[in-house]
Amino acid sequence: MDYSDLEHQIRNLASSASTSQHHRFAQDTLSRLLAISQTHIRTEFNESECRRLQTVLETLLNDKPACATEELDALRRSIASDDSRAVSFDQSILALISALDWYNTYLSAGNSSSIAQLAFVQIEFIDFNVHGEVPGYSHSNVMAAPEMVAEWNRIVDSLG
Repeated sequence: MDYSDLEHQIRNLASSASTSQHHRFAQDTLSRLLAISQTHIRTEFNESECRRLQTVLETLLNDKPACATEELDALRRSIASDDSRAVSFDQSILALISALDWYNTYLSAGNSSSIAQLAFVQIEFIDFNVHGEVPGYSHSNVMAAPEMVAEWNRIVDSLG
């Protein structure tokens, strides 16, 4: 399967999935990205940023996108205030923040395209980590990577 086919199928799955499937998928994706980025969060975020991230997670899980938007904006401002640090964040942290944004957008608007975008965050994170490392993997053969196959199966199981 090539990358554009994967994107197309993810969009179709997201658009046909139920609201409860969207929430479960989003929360599972956020949990996975949080687990992957946890070590980097502890070393790259200060205490205030860790508290803000926790607040964002709690407000999103309690379906309060307005509060999450304020906290995400404050977290981004804090990160951006240190130019040298802001550009050196681990890819897992960037993926987590992007995923939080997409779930927050979904909660605010209820649009399934935000869930598809959330799935793409995870796909792109995997692509970033396996590109050039897995023999035969390319954008025209994304399923050459076992990690991509596993993620595709998770997406289908969650949204299909």
